Amino acid sequence: MAIKLARIYADSSVAIQKELGDLYLLQDTYISMSDAWEQTGDYKGALECYKNYIKARDSAFNLEKDKKLTQLAMKYEFDKKQATDSIQYAVENNLNQLRLQKQKTFTWMEPERIDFSLHETVKQVLETLRHKADEKGLY
Repeated sequence: MAIKLARIYADSSVAIQKELGDLYLLQDTYISMSDAWEQTGDYKGALECYKNYIKARDSAFNLEKDKKLTQLAMKYEFDKKQATDSIQYAVENNLNQLRLQKQKTFTWMEPERIDFSLHETVKQVLETLRHKADEKGLY
């Protein structure tokens, strides 16, 4: 009578665990059931429970591997995007610096911004030459 009641509870436990999708608890229940059935001499039931334990264990293992694989794929995609964004930022930053440097160069070279008078420059050169000639006694 106690063994029948234990089987009913074990079967109920398995049904609930399957419904919840708890593979870890399910595999523990199956291995416990396998041991219990073996001790009572129900070797066929013990073997069936052991096979179910193996299925639950393998499913849990595959689920973990799928999670890890998904995490690695997501990390790879994130790192790849981050590297691409970093390179793109560096290129854009470099281009902006070159544009700014070019703009500064052209601003400095614009003739209308240079305070230059040819008449005044020639006058200053002649004054310098006259002064040098006076020093040497040539003028």
